[in-house]
Amino acid sequence: MLDIELAEWTVEYINAHLSATLSVKVIAAAKGADPSDLERAFRRTYHVTIKSYVHQRLKEVVIDRVRAGDCKGCSLAQELGFRSDRAFYRWCKHTFGIAWREVKARYRSNSNPK
Repeated sequence: MLDIELAEWTVEYINAHLSATLSVKVIAAAKGADPSDLERAFRRTYHVTIKSYVHQRLKEVVIDRVRAGDCKGCSLAQELGFRSDRAFYRWCKHTFGIAWREVKARYRSNSNPK
């Protein structure tokens, strides 16, 4: 039961403090827990790592912003806490498998992407 409570607290913390620089160490320090214990509890409960969950949430935010209207990569990068625009564009390429320009085109024009 303790694992579930810790994992749920972690999800709430991530949703409230979502940022590209959010790490297991930062989350664990906020809870006063050991990073390894936090990661283990999260993996047992949600079957993904904290890093994977954070990246998935960031991806959802990017898709929502693109669908909501035309947004610039540089402003979105700053809003999501990326260290630079370049880091955001590289993250998009790695996460989506396509360039930022293509991400905007795909999700703006298609509500059900591949």
